[in-house]
Amino acid sequence: MSNLKLLLITLVAAWLQLYFLGNMRPLGVLPNLLIIVIIYAGLLREATETLAIALGGGLILDLASGADFGLRMAFYAVLALVVMVLRQMGADFENLGLVLATTAVGAFLYNLAVITGLALQHGSVPLSLAAGRIGRELLLDLVLVVLLRPLLIKILQMPATAPKVMGG
Repeated sequence: MSNLKLLLITLVAAWLQLYFLGNMRPLGVLPNLLIIVIIYAGLLREATETLAIALGGGLILDLASGADFGLRMAFYAVLALVVMVLRQMGADFENLGLVLATTAVGAFLYNLAVITGLALQHGSVPLSLAAGRIGRELLLDLVLVVLLRPLLIKILQMPATAPKVMGG
C-alpha cells in the first residue's frame, strides 16, 4: 500500500471518529472506529502498515483528547500487535465471529482503561454509568463492524499478485 493511501486511511478514520461520529454521538456514546480499522488492517495488511495506522491514528486522537496523552497511541499499538499475532496463528478476516469478538474485547479494554484513568483522576466513577456507556458503545462498534465490513475489505485487501512465468 502506498504511504499516501495509508496516511489517507488513517486521517479519514480519525476524522470520522473525532468529528463526524463525535458530533452525532449515537446513543450518547462515541463509537471507536479506529479499533475496527486496525483490526481489519491487521487481518488484511502487512504488520508495518497496521502498526503505522495504529500509531498514527492513536497520535491524532491523543492530540485531540487533551488528556491522558499517549493512552490511545499505546492502546492501539498493542491492539495492532495482538491482531498481527492472531493473524500469524491463522486468523482470517472471513471469520466474522473473530472480528466481532476481537472488536468487543478491544472496545471493552479500551473503555476500561479510559474509565480507570478517570477514576484515578477524580476519585470514582459510578459503576452503573460506566457499564451503560460501555454496553452502548460495544453495541455500536459491533454494528459498525458489520456495516463497514465490505468497504474496509475492499479498501484494505492486498491486491492479488500475478503468478510469475518461468523462462518466458
